[in-house]
Parts: sequence; structure tokens; C-alpha cells
Amino acid sequence: MGISAILVEADGSRMLPAKAPAAHEPAVPSSTTLVVSLVGMDAVGLPIADPHVHRPDRMRALLALSPVGD
Repeated sequence: MGISAILVEADGSRMLPAKAPAAHEPAVPSSTTLVVSLVGMDAVGLPIADPHVHRPDRMRALLALSPVGD
């Protein structure tokens, strides 16, 4: 029987509950058929700012939020 799933937690988020990926991330093999994006539940309800989010400015841009604020 072959491997049916490989789970990898290697996001480099500096132990923060949420991370916005850089343009070159994540490095996903071309054979990948499913990618699931996750965020730590302990990030829910917290402002998008240090020390809660790794790269908060990038997170705001990806979510189409204003550059400042929560």
C-alpha cells in the first residue's frame, strides 16, 4: 500500500498563530493535488499586527484591508 497523504508543518511563522506567505511561498511540489491553508485558532479575534501575525502588512494586502488598523 502506498502513501495516501503527507502532512507537513513547516511554515516558518516564528511560532505566531498566523502568517502571510511571501511571493515565493509555499514551495509546493507540482504533483500536489490538494493544498489546505490553515491559521491558528488562537489568532481569531486578534488584531492583524505584531506580535500576532508574521508579515502583518502582507496579510492586510492579501485580505484587501487598509494598510493600518485591525
